[in-house]
Amino acid sequence: MIWVYLTIGVGAAVILAWVIIDYFNVAAILRPMVGQTQIDIGQSEEDFKIEESTIDMVEQEIGDLKTEVAGLDKNIEKINRNIEEHKLKKQRRAPTSQKLE
Repeated sequence: MIWVYLTIGVGAAVILAWVIIDYFNVAAILRPMVGQTQIDIGQSEEDFKIEESTIDMVEQEIGDLKTEVAGLDKNIEKINRNIEEHKLKKQRRAPTSQKLE
């Protein structure tokens, strides 16, 4: 009966040794991939920071352009009023189509 327990113990030890060896093989294969992945993550973080700063610059530029557009709209309104006033003055000065007697 001891042979049964001994055989089960040896079988379990072989399976455990096989699992450990397989783990080390997989770990050895994946180790370079981990390094490359960490490098890629670092590069992605740098790219993300660059894109964030670019977005901030674009938002600031948009804000500046909005204020400039608002100022230009005010100038357009002033110029349109001046044009209307000029047209009214021109109509008042224009000779009538009827002859005065």
